Amino acid sequence: MTEKLTLVLTAATFGQIALALCLLAVKNASQPANQPLIWFFAALGCLLIQPLAKAFLPEAELYSILLMLPALLLLAPLLWLYVLGMTAAPGSVSHPRKWPHFVLAIAGLIVSTLTALLPRNTLHALLATEDAQMSYYVGILMILAFLLVLSWLAQSLFYVIRIINRINRYHRLLNDHYANNESRKLNWMLVVCGLLIAIWLTAALAVFVDNVFGVKIVTTSGATLMALIWVWSLSIFAIFQEPGFEEELLNETPSDEMDQNEEKKYQRSALDKSHSQRIAQKLEELMETQQVYLDPSISLTKLASLTGISSNYVSQTLNETLGQSFFDYINSWRIRHAKPLLLGSEKSILEIAFEVGFNARSSFYKSFKQFTQQTPSQFRRENKLH
Repeated sequence: MTEKLTLVLTAATFGQIALALCLLAVKNASQPANQPLIWFFAALGCLLIQPLAKAFLPEAELYSILLMLPALLLLAPLLWLYVLGMTAAPGSVSHPRKWPHFVLAIAGLIVSTLTALLPRNTLHALLATEDAQMSYYVGILMILAFLLVLSWLAQSLFYVIRIINRINRYHRLLNDHYANNESRKLNWMLVVCGLLIAIWLTAALAVFVDNVFGVKIVTTSGATLMALIWVWSLSIFAIFQEPGFEEELLNETPSDEMDQNEEKKYQRSALDKSHSQRIAQKLEELMETQQVYLDPSISLTKLASLTGISSNYVSQTLNETLGQSFFDYINSWRIRHAKPLLLGSEKSILEIAFEVGFNARSSFYKSFKQFTQQTPSQFRRENKLH
């Protein structure tokens, strides 16, 4: 019964991977940043194929096991390259030297290939019964495989930390370019990384308890179910995710902006203090007379085109002269516009949120509380009493 359940869950996971591969392949034509994720799902498929091979193609089962080592070592680098592509800063160039990310996977492929060349009876004894007579050559292969598995743990931790840091910097950069950026954020990837860490810790604990106490705390079907949930979460969010920055920004921002800290960001700028103050005054006049903040799709590029000023100069003025990111600057004007509407009309909070330029009730609530220390409901209730 347990084997049948594991097989069903594996088939469901494999089906989810196949669906994700098809949809991402279609998206890849217009969004090449999805290509690493396509290979990521293909590697996941290699990891999950063993139970299916055992059930439907027994003669290939041993070789499906050997596929698992290089596939395992591909996962973290491919996920990193996907995040790198989706969060690429405006004007950034692709990183040509991608091969160093795959050194461990290549080593794993070599070890698996050399193992696959062993005599069939030795291979069966090694992988199926674990009672193979250990020759010097086979022993070296097993030691190398063990070291590569340990390297995978370190590799995965390294890339997860890089992904989290990259996404945090990316979210800060989004605030410099967009006022409504919820659909561009990669919060779901942080959740996916968290789930991945939880799965790793659970697996490590299960192996420890099994080896020390002889008790299985995670069944094969339970592990497969966790894998199904993780794969489903990753594929659903990835299919709908769009790259963070639009094509129109490509010639506006330095290529290394993602990697610059705030102190060095404008070091080479020719913008002086008096010019920056004139730009700030022009921005204030534009907000008061044209109310461009009411446009839900307003971006740094659009604002710069309305002023006839470089987007780099507008961004620098906002950050250094006005002391706000583009995100906070636009939303502060929206909140200012929303206050009299809350007090002088019977419109719902959601209607007012959309009217002043927000795309979602949650983002309106968050910004309103940021600037007033009250929710819109509290502000309306307390100020209407006076």
